[in-house]
Amino acid sequence: MKKTRFFSILLAIVLLLAVPFGSAGAAGFTDVSGKHWASYEINRLVSKGVIKGYEDNSFKPNQTITRAQAAVILSRVLKLDTSKDPKIVYKDVSKDYYAYDAIAAVTNADIMKGSNGEFRPNDDVTRAQMAIILTNAFKLKGNGTTSFKDVAKDFYAYEAIDALYANEITTGNEQNAFNPNQPTTRAHFAVFLSRVLDKQYANDPIVQELKEIYQKEFELNSYEFEGTMNYGFEFPTIEGATEEATAIFDMFKDIHVDFKGVYQKDPLQLEMDMTFKLNGPFPIGDIKLPVVMTADKMWIQIPELPFAPTPEEFKGKFIEMDFAELSEVTGQPAPVMDIELQQKLNEELFDLFFDHFGGEYYEEVSKDAIQVPEGIEVDKVIKFEMTNDELTPFIQKLFNKILPEFVALLENPEYAKALGVTSEDIEMLKQSLEAAELDIKDIVGEINNYVTLNELKEYIAVHPEKYIGYDVLNFDIDFTMEGETFGLKINYKMGKSNVNEKPNFVIGIPDATKIIKFEDLINFEGVIED
Repeated sequence: MKKTRFFSILLAIVLLLAVPFGSAGAAGFTDVSGKHWASYEINRLVSKGVIKGYEDNSFKPNQTITRAQAAVILSRVLKLDTSKDPKIVYKDVSKDYYAYDAIAAVTNADIMKGSNGEFRPNDDVTRAQMAIILTNAFKLKGNGTTSFKDVAKDFYAYEAIDALYANEITTGNEQNAFNPNQPTTRAHFAVFLSRVLDKQYANDPIVQELKEIYQKEFELNSYEFEGTMNYGFEFPTIEGATEEATAIFDMFKDIHVDFKGVYQKDPLQLEMDMTFKLNGPFPIGDIKLPVVMTADKMWIQIPELPFAPTPEEFKGKFIEMDFAELSEVTGQPAPVMDIELQQKLNEELFDLFFDHFGGEYYEEVSKDAIQVPEGIEVDKVIKFEMTNDELTPFIQKLFNKILPEFVALLENPEYAKALGVTSEDIEMLKQSLEAAELDIKDIVGEINNYVTLNELKEYIAVHPEKYIGYDVLNFDIDFTMEGETFGLKINYKMGKSNVNEKPNFVIGIPDATKIIKFEDLINFEGVIED
């Protein structure tokens, strides 16, 4: 159950954002619209505090970048220590110059150098110089395969340009030219730097580690789980609302759920016993909701509601939902519960996510970052975190990179069948993505005007055997529309025990005497007494 909780949150964000809004600039810049060819890269670097705009709220994407500006940007992205006061002697860079510390840092890191005792801070950075700077900064290596028509092998920057080409940072233009002596614009520098970061993140060891952890998760044969979930919904004040209506809204500000259960991989069987508590101004009693699921069916026990007595005929009974029958009713193919196929698909989906986001948003943190229940062994703790500033570039990459690759995965007939989608559904999704491309560019430019991501963090405590022993998720977001703000908070914690041991099912699969068909429940005409 845990495997999809975090990614469900991300999907919910995407769906909630998929509403047409007016166009605005990248990171709020007046001269970089959501449709600008470099808006993603500019948004991304701005969100990391690497690159900034001007006081007039412009970015000036077509303005050339100077050597001083490049030094400042690289010192930020590489987190170079600019607090030291190393001895650099440039005749044209005084100690009170705004970029002195950054220039000192990149000079002493052998990333940028001056000549004849000068740094020339206000000179433009040519594309050849940019190649040298990025190659020095990120230790890029070439392979001698570059053959741009305007870059001879004896050209002073050939090796650096070759390194960019070999690492797929540049491809040149349609005329097979690199234009090495052309000044680099701020937009182009942002794009090149962003591509280099993609390479760095892709090669981060944590990416492969995450893949191995989640592969181990999918391979677990059985485990028991227990945890809690707290929901909080914040609604805008409704003018003229009655006390009763206000009280009902307030009930949803604090919903607490305790859950525990057992999972078995093959044959698939999952049971979970949930207890809901609504802790508003007028708290109601506990609501228990046992659930059982196999590959073919799901059973949900009819809850005893404090405010609505359950008919005697239904007490203790389970609603049965047969996936094949539901498929016939809805006209949609039923998902195929092929364990090996599901595992393969899940691994590919998670690999896709980690390939794009693993190195950028995940990091190992101290074991003390979260409090793990006694009895759960922890080898290390890995944290995912996304800030409000990072939301825009995250959504851009999700739509522009991950969704098209996800659709490509679905073109595998086995995967489509496993998810219960048809070839027509896939084709419609592809057409929708293509048609929505321009709208998405509008939306991402406006995100921060109506969405505030207060917190999105996940901590996974990795067991010494490389599966997730304990998981914590904190999510807090506000949506503002037409002056009204809606809020949602989720706190989720879950731990595993008795991993790969013989499962001890407590609820079990209900027998025929305890089952009510869903259609019988719908057609019930009994009398409920007050």
